[in-house]
Amino acid sequence: MLTDLGIRAISASAGRGTGEVVARSQCLAVLIHEASKSGASRMLIELDTSSLDRDRSLFLNISGQHALGRFPDYGWLVARQEPILWVADAYCWTWAQGGWWRLLIEGLVS
Repeated sequence: MLTDLGIRAISASAGRGTGEVVARSQCLAVLIHEASKSGASRMLIELDTSSLDRDRSLFLNISGQHALGRFPDYGWLVARQEPILWVADAYCWTWAQGGWWRLLIEGLVS
């Protein structure tokens, strides 16, 4: 069960009407800062080849300005290469279902 894994989820939202490219960058920036502040040792991002160059630039930009504590190692993988990425998909699916499903993970998402 997800709750037994000791994984914390951070939800980031770009708001309605934000295009996919801008939304990904905004959400990824929030997650990078949160991972750094929390002392996370590693951050894995599901590979989207159309976004990889923008993602890398964002990481380099934030790490260059970084004064938040330990900056996590990071990398991109295809979901089938790393089962831990399936957990993120499960959280997203559960959160999007709302109602009873969301209540199951509400205390695990900040």
